[in-house]
Amino acid sequence: LYEMPRIVKEIQSKKIKGKLIGFDKSDKKQKTHKLGFEYRYLPFKTTASTSIFGDYVSIHHISDKPLIIVIKNKDIARSYKNMFNYLWGLATN
Repeated sequence: LYEMPRIVKEIQSKKIKGKLIGFDKSDKKQKTHKLGFEYRYLPFKTTASTSIFGDYVSIHHISDKPLIIVIKNKDIARSYKNMFNYLWGLATN
């Protein structure tokens, strides 16, 4: 939560491309504008999120006591990417 401004600056300066699947259509303009990422929507709500980058998967639960679990494993990252791509195909703009 507190690192997000720094992360956004780094994403913008390195021109990192990405895709987001969210549950709140009102986030679409804000997230795609700030990050330049593609955004799609699925109609469910969760307090957890997942990021996949390279051989890493990070699982986030943002609450009063945030929890982030980072896994470095090529096979797990590949599996999560496959799951993301499946969900991306189901998601709507």
